[in-house]
Amino acid sequence: MKFTESHPAVGSPQIEERSPEGFSFVELLIVITIIGILTTIVVVGVRGVTDRGTESTCAQERRVVATAVESYFASHEVDRLPGLPPVDGDQFERGLVSASVIRDVSAFYDVSADGSLVPETGSPCS
Repeated sequence: MKFTESHPAVGSPQIEERSPEGFSFVELLIVITIIGILTTIVVVGVRGVTDRGTESTCAQERRVVATAVESYFASHEVDRLPGLPPVDGDQFERGLVSASVIRDVSAFYDVSADGSLVPETGSPCS
């Protein structure tokens, strides 16, 4: 006599086999929760890095423009910057560019005629 299926012995507890078809709902919820926590940690870490980068960029831009103004004052022996028309927030910076003291107009600061720096409207440096 041959048996093709194994049958548990009488009186022994039957072990329920798991279906290999997929994950249970609870397992999926746990994985989603862990991914959410890890994503939150990464986003907070990246935000801190970008904030420090913006602060560093503003400080560096301020130093470059202030050094350019001081250099212009010292080399031309003046106490006011020349403005180039049209009159807007960048006319004094364009004067520094035309004097070859700086390469480009600052995206973060406006320079006044006396050389003081004012953060541009909407700039992250304000």
